[in-house]
Amino acid sequence: MKLKSLLIGLMLCVGLSAQAQNSVVTNDNGTVTTTTTTTNGSIIGTTITTVPNGYVAPSPLAQAWTDIKDLLPTNGIPTNYAGAIYGTYAPKAPTKIGGGILVLYNLNNYVAAGIGGDWLGSFNLVSGNIQLRLPTHPLSFMGGNWATLEATPFVLGGIGSPFGGAGSANGGISTIEDAGFNVGIGHFVGGVFDVGAAYGKWQGAGAYDVARYHLYFGWSKGF
Repeated sequence: MKLKSLLIGLMLCVGLSAQAQNSVVTNDNGTVTTTTTTTNGSIIGTTITTVPNGYVAPSPLAQAWTDIKDLLPTNGIPTNYAGAIYGTYAPKAPTKIGGGILVLYNLNNYVAAGIGGDWLGSFNLVSGNIQLRLPTHPLSFMGGNWATLEATPFVLGGIGSPFGGAGSANGGISTIEDAGFNVGIGHFVGGVFDVGAAYGKWQGAGAYDVARYHLYFGWSKGF
């Protein structure tokens, strides 16, 4: 009986060792290579994992941030962006003078996306926007620095949530429709100063559903 039990135990040990065999090798460069060979009938798989000494696995949050940075250009620092501050004049609105800010990420030469904030008296609007534009060089025939002068007509559409004013009473969504013109006027810290003007309307903003005009000053880098 003791011999039979010993044989059964020995067979179990042999079976388990046949199913999973590990070999660990410490390399001269300070890494540890673990090779696991698994046998299951006719299926044989080998996995090799190399782990540096002292390696600590990143937290899920740190790994998520690494994955996001890998999707962005230049190791997580976008290079194609633009920002502008502007003044607004709306002659038929309850408050006629206001302003705002717009920040865009340039997807390519012709499309940008970003967020904006508008203020016009008691009316405020935070919005997401898409800009379509067509860069041109109207003075290229003159050569020299004139050839690099860029003039860009554009249209901008957005969806926003009004608050703090007449539009917020509707409890809904406002839309933005703008068309304008932009000119690059100089260079600074790797980017270009921009000046421009735009005309447009809000929809779904109550008493602020009127024509408005913008004059702006900004800076852009990239495309």
